[in-house]
Amino acid sequence: MLLSVWLTAVMMPVCSSAQPPSAPATQELYQTLKAAGVEVLVDGRLAGSGTLVDDGTYVLTAAHVLGKPRRQVEIRLADSRRVQAHLVALDRGHDVVLLRYEPAAHQAAPLALAEKSPPAGEPVFLFGAPMFRHQVMMRGTVARDSATFEFCNHHMIRAIHINGDSPVGTSGGPWVNAQGELIGIQSSLINNGRAPIGLAVVAPLASLRRLVETKQSANTATLGTAVEEMWGQDPAFLRAAKVKTGLVVRQLQGQGPAAKAGLREWDIILKTNGQAYDRVDSFMQLVRSQSPGEVVTLEVVDRHGDNPRRLTIRLESLEQAWLQAASDFETKSRRR
Repeated sequence: MLLSVWLTAVMMPVCSSAQPPSAPATQELYQTLKAAGVEVLVDGRLAGSGTLVDDGTYVLTAAHVLGKPRRQVEIRLADSRRVQAHLVALDRGHDVVLLRYEPAAHQAAPLALAEKSPPAGEPVFLFGAPMFRHQVMMRGTVARDSATFEFCNHHMIRAIHINGDSPVGTSGGPWVNAQGELIGIQSSLINNGRAPIGLAVVAPLASLRRLVETKQSANTATLGTAVEEMWGQDPAFLRAAKVKTGLVVRQLQGQGPAAKAGLREWDIILKTNGQAYDRVDSFMQLVRSQSPGEVVTLEVVDRHGDNPRRLTIRLESLEQAWLQAASDFETKSRRR
C-alpha cells in the first residue's frame, strides 16, 4: 500500500546557503514573510495561505485552496484588511494559481522569486496559517534534488519534496530560502494512514516563474488516472499477477478519458506508445509532454496479467473545464 497525500490549503547576508540563518537574520526573515503573507478566504472561510508576488497586487496560492470554481475568493492582507480577488491564471498540473486584487492604499511587500531551486539538504522556511493560527513560520529541508509526481486533489501533480511540518491551513503558503526568496508553494503532505510523516509536496520554482511571468493558464494534458509502481503493491497483488513489471492503474476517474476508453482500476499498463515504463515519473513525463487532444496508446492487462488490450486514449486538459466554470460564475456575479 503506497502512502497517501493530504491537502494542506529582502535579501539577507548569510555565510553559507547550506546553513540556517542566524537568530537576527531569522527574525528579519519572519518580518519579510509576515509582510508578504496573506490568507485566502473562500466563501468567507479561511481556506489556505498565500503570498504577494510581482508588483504586490498578485497572489500565489495552491489551486486546490479555491476548491470548486463557483466560489467567492477574498484575500486577507497582513494589515487584516479583506479584499476581493479574482483569478488570473491556473496551473492544476502543479497545483498553483495566480490571483489579483485591487490594492487601494495597501503598501505592497511582495516576495521575489529565487534565481534557482535550492539543492537537497538546504534549509527552507514555510509561512502560513496552520489550523487557523495566523502568521506562523516553520522550518524545513529540501528533501530531493529533482521534481517528482504525486496524486493530489484527484489528479497527478508535479512537485518537489521538502522535509518539514506543513499542517492543514498552510496550503498555498510560500516556501522560501534563507534569503527570503520564493522557491515553492505548499500543496499537500504525505501521510501513512492518518499520520503525517513530515514530507511536504510543494509546487516547484519553475512553475511559479512561468505563471507570474506569463500570467497565462497552463493547458496540462491528463489521462484521468493516477498510476503506481508494481513494487509498491501489496504482496498478495504481486503474487497473483502474472507480470512483474508495469504500472498499476489507481484513482481512475469515472468520466475521465482513460475510463471512457476502457481502462479499469487495477489494470496493469505494460507499454505506452510502444515503450515500457516501470517508474511513475518517466510515465508521467511522457504524458505531460503531450498536448490535450493528442492520443496515447496503452497496452494493458488486468490485475492477474490476463485479458490483454490495446487502448487509444485522447488526452484532455486539467484546466479547461475548471476555467470555463469559473468564467461563467464571474460573469453571473458581475450581472447581479
